Amino acid sequence: IRGLVRSRGLGDVYKSPDLKYARFTNANFSGADLQRAEMEEGDFTGSTFSGAKLRNADMEKGTATGANFSNADMRNADFDESDVKDTNFSNADMRDITMKRADLSGAVFESAKLNDANLERTSIQTTDFSSANLTGADLDRTQAANASFIKAHLTRARMS
Repeated sequence: IRGLVRSRGLGDVYKSPDLKYARFTNANFSGADLQRAEMEEGDFTGSTFSGAKLRNADMEKGTATGANFSNADMRNADFDESDVKDTNFSNADMRDITMKRADLSGAVFESAKLNDANLERTSIQTTDFSSANLTGADLDRTQAANASFIKAHLTRARMS
């Protein structure tokens, strides 16, 4: 895989790795620095990115169902049209992320920072946004059924 350095363990640094179309099922990327990673159309089903740095990463049209992104830094990342059903984003910093047309069904965003996030036309069925900060987020034309927004901050959030 072009740009990926050999794994040394927790806190590894991957300089803008090219992970396009990669398959890493149930892989452990905990604490890894994957800033600016190109992960388009990759399959990361069941993988762990807990505490990872994914700032400006591009996972457009990728799959990460059942993955764990808790406490990850995902600011300005692109997850447009991604499949992240049943994924854990608890306490993740997702400010300015774009997840347009993504499937977020069953995902958990408890206490996540989603300020100014673009969640336009997403599926958020049974999604948990408890205590999440969605200030200024765009939730226009989302498909929401049984989503939880208990104690969520929705100041200036757009919903229609």
